[in-house]
Amino acid sequence: MTVKKFSLLALLAAFQVSASAQEVNEEMVKFHPHWYLQVQGGASYTRGETSFGDLLSPAGQVAVGYRFDKVLGVRLHGEITEGKGGMVSPDAKYSFYSAGAGLDLHADLSTLVCGYNPKRVFNVGAFIGGGANIAWSNGRANRLANMGYELLYVWDGTKVRPFGRAGVDVNFRISNRVSLGLEGNANIISDKFNSKNGENADWYFNVLAGVKVALGKTHTKTVREPMPVVVTPVEEPRKEEVKKEEPKTETVKVVKETRTDIFFKISSSYISDSEQIKMLELVRFLKDNADAKVTLTGYADSGTGNPRVNMKYAEDRVAAVKSFLVNAGISADRVSTVAKGDTEQPFEENAKNRVCICVAK
Repeated sequence: MTVKKFSLLALLAAFQVSASAQEVNEEMVKFHPHWYLQVQGGASYTRGETSFGDLLSPAGQVAVGYRFDKVLGVRLHGEITEGKGGMVSPDAKYSFYSAGAGLDLHADLSTLVCGYNPKRVFNVGAFIGGGANIAWSNGRANRLANMGYELLYVWDGTKVRPFGRAGVDVNFRISNRVSLGLEGNANIISDKFNSKNGENADWYFNVLAGVKVALGKTHTKTVREPMPVVVTPVEEPRKEEVKKEEPKTETVKVVKETRTDIFFKISSSYISDSEQIKMLELVRFLKDNADAKVTLTGYADSGTGNPRVNMKYAEDRVAAVKSFLVNAGISADRVSTVAKGDTEQPFEENAKNRVCICVAK
């Protein structure tokens, strides 16, 4: 084995060991636990016998939450609405006021399934919780009961009852701290809530829209510098051994084209640990070949999203790869970029088209 070949193998072996253990140069996103304030308004529906429209009323909710994890958080909320009830035969309608306070456990389903991405535009969540409800001003129902209407659970004054709830929400990111959201929740409460005996629990449902504002930083970006690659020196052959070798024709080093495919998770432009090792190999190639330039082409799979969203993902993926190269010491003027979104699909397998193809030559 020649000295040149042995040196190359030693370099590659040391590079692989170092790349798997070291912290690589990349733009990292660090989640920060934070408080948030949420204000919502919408409509409430109290389940009953009369027509749907007669049981609708306005509703409002204010909440203070704490996101302590990338996926999980808690929320303390207060709501107010006008509960309604009615009977079909004989026809009668009545209403009362209702307010509640409770605690919810919230999970970010988008992060749970697709990974943490603070720049994701559309996020889906789910929550479950409970609390206490207070109702008052039930005079209309009492008057109907005195007139002979069948309201076996009619109540007067104020009534406090526990309730349980579950729901889902969707949030649209406006900025790092502000998002607009739509929420639907279902609440189960005592059978005496609407004064009627239904022989089962009463329900009311809320559909709310509003704004959520983070009260602190949600995340920060940090750059970690790569550790140097350590190569064990190879002992040069002795002069007498060189003399015994047959003379060889010196070859001219030719720079060949190299291609590196960097794959991404769905709805993400984050370069995973396995892809970072491939990026370091590309960095090594570009540093060893100072005249080489690299073209980055970003794609998104056509099986999900839409053309506008997929073009944005492709642009973000190209930007992430270019940022990695520049932070690793590759001059920006050696890097050209193009985003094709889902207009082209370089691979037959849909998931593989979430990719940035890097061609250096």
